[in-house]
Amino acid sequence: MLSYKKKLRVSAEEIYDLLVQQVIAEARQKGGKDFTVEDFNKGLKYKSSKKLSGKLEDASVSVKKPIENRKISFTYFIKGVTYDFSYNITPEEDGTCTLEYNQTSNPAQKENWFARLMNNRNSRAKFSSMEKYIIQNRNKQNNEE
Repeated sequence: MLSYKKKLRVSAEEIYDLLVQQVIAEARQKGGKDFTVEDFNKGLKYKSSKKLSGKLEDASVSVKKPIENRKISFTYFIKGVTYDFSYNITPEEDGTCTLEYNQTSNPAQKENWFARLMNNRNSRAKFSSMEKYIIQNRNKQNNEE
């Protein structure tokens, strides 16, 4: 299992809203349909494709019904392997939150130290850029008011 956890300087609602926007944007791009937040809240399913070993492979994606401001999870099935991804959001008393990313596969894929290192590096960069984006937009909105 690959996992990464970080405390962010944004609220659970802010990070949840951004994750929802990202999942919907990817579903629209890869699935070719005009998905909405209402569709997301019910759970989404769409077909996609991914290049593996230089060959385009068909994949199916299923976004499970989310728990608002708490959890977003989805399943990616490609070439006989199911990958489960989840974002768990824990609100903190100071108005911030802790975001945890988990990835598992079935059948279990062999993990090595390099895969874990790259996952942590990529997750750290992604979490930091999401946090920065939210704070910049929050500051921009405050300046406009």
